[in-house]
Amino acid sequence: MVEVGHPALSVRRQCELLGLSRSSLYYEPAGETAEDLRLMRLIDEQYTARPFYGSRRMTMGLIERGEEVNRKRVQRLMRIMGLEAIYPSYCQMLWTGLDSGGVLDLDPVDELRPRGHGLKASRSVQGSPSL
Repeated sequence: MVEVGHPALSVRRQCELLGLSRSSLYYEPAGETAEDLRLMRLIDEQYTARPFYGSRRMTMGLIERGEEVNRKRVQRLMRIMGLEAIYPSYCQMLWTGLDSGGVLDLDPVDELRPRGHGLKASRSVQGSPSL
């Protein structure tokens, strides 16, 4: 994008035309430290064994292994690695009846909606038909 040895345009003018600051032209991001890479390897091992662990349980697991690490660091490293805990979403729990600890109980008239899991009175919109 920016040609350093351009005969007609200086680097300053090229950056100005591109709307880019000169400092960002020369910026080189620092790589991950050896300590972070080691922690990322441990997090990956733990995640492979237990993919349902979030950052809190992951942090406790690392502390139990003797690592000095806080949750925000584990969150940052998990975000860099693209890791998220696997858990059922709220809608999945509603539709399978996991929120009430029950089993899936389908209404014989409308088999698409579990019985007892429609809109509650506190959440319903006034004037809209109830489900």
